[in-house]
Amino acid sequence: MSNPVQDLISKRVSAGLFSPGLQLERPAIERLIGLAMRAPSAYHLQNWRFIVADTDAAKQRLRAVSYNQSKVTEAAAVVIMVGTKPDADRLQADLARAVAASVLPRGIDAEWAAAVRAKYDGNPEAVRDEAIRSVSLAAATLMIAADSEGLATCPMNGFDPAGVAREFHLAADEIPVMLVAIGQIAPEAWSQKPRLPVAELLSYA
Repeated sequence: MSNPVQDLISKRVSAGLFSPGLQLERPAIERLIGLAMRAPSAYHLQNWRFIVADTDAAKQRLRAVSYNQSKVTEAAAVVIMVGTKPDADRLQADLARAVAASVLPRGIDAEWAAAVRAKYDGNPEAVRDEAIRSVSLAAATLMIAADSEGLATCPMNGFDPAGVAREFHLAADEIPVMLVAIGQIAPEAWSQKPRLPVAELLSYA
């Protein structure tokens, strides 16, 4: 029996080349970002931010700090996936609404906020690790969402983090984790590359 989600995952490729000319309307971009935000995050932190380069000028600025990679300007849009510092106050306010709606048990808002402060305050390594985890989950969700709409995607780590932070005005505690290019795959792009056998990488504890 065919499973459309499994079929989509099994057939997806990272587009090394995009056909220029495709434009994504901003409501479509916002729909994809909304789906990306359905990804899980620790404590429901949602410690991410999304900066979309979808104009020629913005993509040229991004290309200049992405080692001049052509896919940045050929893609319809490139999402800068930004990890943010866990914000315990924002989390508590957000969870309080879920408690009031009886989605979460009473008191968990203060409990989780205290846990976040204890875990991340004064611990830049933990902040960075959590940002990378959260943004990676959001990026994977974004790519599957885009593929489900017939778009091609490519995650990119070939960029200058300091340059991206400077050019796109990131805060001192924000981390540009990766770029996700979205567009129409070029006919000459490579097809899906073979994967290692499951048996070689799978073990049971």
